[in-house]
Amino acid sequence: MRSNSMLAAPLRALPWKGMGVLLAVCLVNALRRNVNSRLLRDDPAEWLVDVRSATATGAIVAVLVVLAVMAASRPSWRAAWRYAATLTAALAASALGVMLLLGLESGWTYTAEFMQRRVGAVEMFANTWPR
Repeated sequence: MRSNSMLAAPLRALPWKGMGVLLAVCLVNALRRNVNSRLLRDDPAEWLVDVRSATATGAIVAVLVVLAVMAASRPSWRAAWRYAATLTAALAASALGVMLLLGLESGWTYTAEFMQRRVGAVEMFANTWPR
């Protein structure tokens, strides 16, 4: 295998400050998603655990998308190809990230209880990926 793999160059050029900003955005999004649940909790530590979990799950998908976009956007490609490759990479990475998260959350069974009924992987994915 060549040392210049498709992902090696983007990893070397990874903007660590940009990743910090990305994680900050994930934290703000987690706070936004959990702000109302704080009112339902007696224990602030439980709420902080929920915020931490939401930040981590958001970061998993976000980092996969950033790495895929960096790998797909080659400056040497024509603009139309570069945009198409970048969009395809972002969609594929976000779908992969959601499937990874659903696997982690379901104990790799890809089933869950939702609204008093059992749902499978397709319905879980359809309800989760657009968010």
